[in-house]
Amino acid sequence: MLDEAGYRPQDWDRQTRGQVTMLEAIVQSWNIPAVWLLHEMGIDTGMGFARKLGIPLAEQEDRNLGLALGGLATGVSPLDMAQAYSAFANQGVMHAAHAITKITTRDGHVLVEAAPASSQVMSPATASTMTLMLQQAVARGTGRLAALERPAAGKTGTTELPATEEFAAAVPTSAKDAWLVGYTPDLTAAIWVGYDRTDKDHYLNTAGGSVPAKLFREIMTRSLQGVPVADFVLSAPVQAQVSAQDPNPVQSDQTNKKQSGKSDQGGGHNGKSKKWW
Repeated sequence: MLDEAGYRPQDWDRQTRGQVTMLEAIVQSWNIPAVWLLHEMGIDTGMGFARKLGIPLAEQEDRNLGLALGGLATGVSPLDMAQAYSAFANQGVMHAAHAITKITTRDGHVLVEAAPASSQVMSPATASTMTLMLQQAVARGTGRLAALERPAAGKTGTTELPATEEFAAAVPTSAKDAWLVGYTPDLTAAIWVGYDRTDKDHYLNTAGGSVPAKLFREIMTRSLQGVPVADFVLSAPVQAQVSAQDPNPVQSDQTNKKQSGKSDQGGGHNGKSKKWW
């Protein structure tokens, strides 16, 4: 069991496993490895990387190990998450998100057109490695209900209910927020399910791997109709390593298969953390 200054994160099945690979930790949504890794690399490093991806952080309130599980003081928006994840699919380059691409006159004359700023927020090798792991999360992990008939990568997430008297009667699998953030080589999407104000009469009985994953699959399937299927572009070193280890990596042979509806759970941090499962 990991114990850092009294903080004891738990995995969704309340089990401990010793050493595991990063791949399996992501695929199975185990929380303890993420917290351990943040502790080893340092909170300053973790916060710095999150900020490079445009994730808003409070300097003091978010400076804790719960950050590894998304335990943020004020949270993030779906737009924040979609912008951040798009860098994984784009060789580490992140483009500033925007809602309006251009404004034209009635006869088609362009008055103004968006020119979003872009920045290299991680190396192509790091982005490619993340894509390979997140593909597995969709192919055989907690995001499997989001699988498409084309390459897809993503991660599920769920925010636990506050540990207060108001929610004492709620079942253990109840939640405040449920997420699926994912992408294909062409499109990134962030799905959030929840209430503007969570109270004893308004909370969720679903997890990120259920309703949000199904919504992601439906929205992406419709949005990409008519778009040719393409594989993810991986950096040359990562592609060479993948080819050497597995001549048939998870790419365009992904299929949208029905899966059993067993719910997942995750560990929290002082009643405010996001449990990724």
